[in-house]
Amino acid sequence: MTTGSILLGISLFLLVGLFIARPFLLPTPRPPRLTSRQSLLAEKEALLGQIRLLDFDAETGKQLPEEYTAERELLMQRATAVLAQLEETEDLEAAIEAAVARLRLEIEPPSKPKAVAINFCPQCGTAVKPENKFCSHCGTALTMSNEQ
Repeated sequence: MTTGSILLGISLFLLVGLFIARPFLLPTPRPPRLTSRQSLLAEKEALLGQIRLLDFDAETGKQLPEEYTAERELLMQRATAVLAQLEETEDLEAAIEAAVARLRLEIEPPSKPKAVAINFCPQCGTAVKPENKFCSHCGTALTMSNEQ
C-alpha cells in the first residue's frame, strides 16, 4: 500500500466517524415551554382520551364493572378540576383583555368617523368630481353648499 491510499483511508474513516457522531455532538433542541393554559388544555385532552379508552374497555368486557366505576370516577374528578382551572384562566384572560381595552380607550379616545365626501348633483343625482363647477349630465351649477 502506498502512503496516499493510507491517508485517503484514514481521512475517509474520520469523515464517516464524524458524520455518524454528529447527532451526539449537536445540542438537543428543547421543546418550547407551554403556557399554563396550553398545559391545562393538553391535560384535559389526555384525560378525555383516558376516559374514552376506559369506556371502550368496559364496553368490550376487558375491565370489571367495579374497577371501571372507581377508575372512571377518579378520572372524572381530575377532569372536573382541570376544567375548573381552565375556566379560571379564561376569566382571568377576559379580565385582562377588558382592562387593556379600557386603557386603550383612555389613551386613544374613539375618534368620530370622518365624513366621506361623496359628491352628487343635487338636481339629477349623477356623481360629480369635487373640482367640477357644473354637472356634466344636466348642467346644474355646483356650489360648496351642495357638497357634503
